[in-house]
Amino acid sequence: MAEVSRTVGNQKAQQHEDLRLRLAGELSADLEAVADTIGRARDDLIVAAVPFNGGALIPTSEDRLAGLRAHLEQVAAEGFAIEDPHSLSWPAQRRNAELPEPEVADAACATCQGGCCRPGGPSWGFIGKEEVCRYRLDNPDAGPEDFITYYMGHVADETVSDSCIFQAEMGCVLARTDRATLCNTFLCRGVNRMLADLAGDHSQPVAVIAQDHGDARNLGSWSPERGWTRVGLAEPERR
Repeated sequence: MAEVSRTVGNQKAQQHEDLRLRLAGELSADLEAVADTIGRARDDLIVAAVPFNGGALIPTSEDRLAGLRAHLEQVAAEGFAIEDPHSLSWPAQRRNAELPEPEVADAACATCQGGCCRPGGPSWGFIGKEEVCRYRLDNPDAGPEDFITYYMGHVADETVSDSCIFQAEMGCVLARTDRATLCNTFLCRGVNRMLADLAGDHSQPVAVIAQDHGDARNLGSWSPERGWTRVGLAEPERR
């Protein structure tokens, strides 16, 4: 089983590398322009390929809100029934998960616009018993309804379609301390590859290509001098 898993992992890594190289070739003129703009040679650019979430902002429906409340009621009942909330709160893991991401990783995520947030829709937002236990430790006098009210109160009037209910115009409305541990620890294959290519040297500039089903949809750049910049692909279509 482990050998099969390694084989599949290697195949997916190669597929991602093939996609990255193809997109870099298709956008060679754009990448040259990025390099010129930041005053670097094209060969200095680390090129990353990440997913793209092109969901439109839409009014948050009553159905989505009702779905979120139903989910929160369920996990609150389960989480408050746990005798010792420390057993699921994993404080050391949480402290590490709540540390800020490197700026270059934030830039890649801003170009992607939350592809990994899609599975959090339409109404559960990755919130589970672990978040209930953490909330209990931070709020020892609170009850299940307080937990439900807290998370319901963070939902924006407009949210991204076909994505996590906590994803709004400027990204996640939850502070890192309120997100699920998964949200703070997961990095997609593209970001992991980019960080590996940087090898800790965040003085190197990066061009991030966001793609949907193999088609380039967004392009961003990051450099220590300029930070993150969205550059000149055509405006992505919205669903």
